[in-house]
Amino acid sequence: MASSLPLNTEKQRLLPEIWHHIWSFVDFETLQKSCVAVSKTWFNGIRDSPTLSSEMKIKKGNEELSNEDFNGILSKWPKLKILDLSEFKEGKIKLLISTNKINLKALPLLEKIIAKPDSYMEALNELGEVQKIW
Repeated sequence: MASSLPLNTEKQRLLPEIWHHIWSFVDFETLQKSCVAVSKTWFNGIRDSPTLSSEMKIKKGNEELSNEDFNGILSKWPKLKILDLSEFKEGKIKLLISTNKINLKALPLLEKIIAKPDSYMEALNELGEVQKIW
């Protein structure tokens, strides 16, 4: 006996808002490392969301990236608001920006870069502990 349900040959697609809601339940690590690798559609959906991809941390191991590589990574985060470079000293961040390793023009929504204070800021530790600067 055949099913009386009609066959739908069109792909059923969820609205981007529904995908964003689903992805909001996934932990950051899985979302940014696994989910973005599923498909180009998922990658773009996640990275184009200001709530899902507004913050990124670059670790010290990536310090030796070339200008193109560093900016290539940042170009895939168009909704980036907070760039956490807290493993880098403030002077190093200024150097990265001045040598265009960090192209601020490519990050129009960027509000904050987090860095480790340089030695002159560490002198303030007598008054209190300075761990990060913005």
